Amino acid sequence: MRRPTVALSALAIFVAGCGGGDSKTADEWAAEACPAMTSWYAGWDEHLGSGWLPVAAEWDVLVPAGDLDGGRDLVLSYYADLGRLADDAVETLMEIGIPDVDGGAEVMDEIVRYLEGLKASLSAPTTLLSEAPDEDLADLGADELMEGLAMMWGFALGEDVARNLPISVPPELSDAVDGPGCEFLAWLFGASAP
Repeated sequence: MRRPTVALSALAIFVAGCGGGDSKTADEWAAEACPAMTSWYAGWDEHLGSGWLPVAAEWDVLVPAGDLDGGRDLVLSYYADLGRLADDAVETLMEIGIPDVDGGAEVMDEIVRYLEGLKASLSAPTTLLSEAPDEDLADLGADELMEGLAMMWGFALGEDVARNLPISVPPELSDAVDGPGCEFLAWLFGASAP
């Protein structure tokens, strides 16, 4: 799905055509984007960690009782929630707008591309789960299931997402995100992991 990037590019044209409109300096942009993306990343990380626990507990009840469809739906819903979190991050960034720096629109396009890639990578584990024969799932505990799905997702992340990192940014934007509370964007721009 390329809609957010198209909308973002349209926003860049609008801002450029209007002489800047509601433009933000690198520091102003970072002051909004850093807490928003840090909050998003915390939610993403929490969903990956403790968000899996109730899903695992329910899987371990449904599947041994023979409700494979219920188990599948439960896990697919978990991954759909992750996809919605990625969409939310794109929406938030679009509301913040493009930093008024050389290459600001390109940086935003790259961030959006990263988030869209993150969402698209979720299709690897969900396809595997959707297409798995019932007999292959019937004896899997939640931990074994997650291990296999995480491995598939990791391959997809490495192939389609991580190879596009770090995102190249102008120095003033890199400097603006260099500080506490901006670890996620700093990581996207080449710093150590958040």
